Amino acid sequence: MITLYLASYNEPWHHGPGRKLAITDSKPDKFEISAAFPPFIPAGNMIDDYKAKQRINQEEAGKEFVEKYTEQLTIFFIEAQHDAEKEGKPIQKLLPFQDGDTLLFWERKGYTSYRVILSQFLIGAGYNIILN
Repeated sequence: MITLYLASYNEPWHHGPGRKLAITDSKPDKFEISAAFPPFIPAGNMIDDYKAKQRINQEEAGKEFVEKYTEQLTIFFIEAQHDAEKEGKPIQKLLPFQDGDTLLFWERKGYTSYRVILSQFLIGAGYNIILN
């Protein structure tokens, strides 16, 4: 089983031994990544909308973000599973992840982050997840 780490850029002690993959639209200066994986980056202005709306109503802003990001991932994983079935392969053979890779976020461990949402989809796709 492939193990993936979900961690903050700013906490390298939580990173796995494999590649560093960004799932954010920006990264810290001078931080070297192997690649980005755009399907897991919140689409459009999702994060900016969340930040603007949280000043007015934190709960509603969070609920809206979770709904939109969950929909984005649902569509991605349905399509990926369909492609996997069409090719007669497990979904892990179609996705670019390798054992020990780290998917990187800005938020540190313990802070609200979309890593929890993503982790559930990855577990459902058969990955072992180390959630930091």
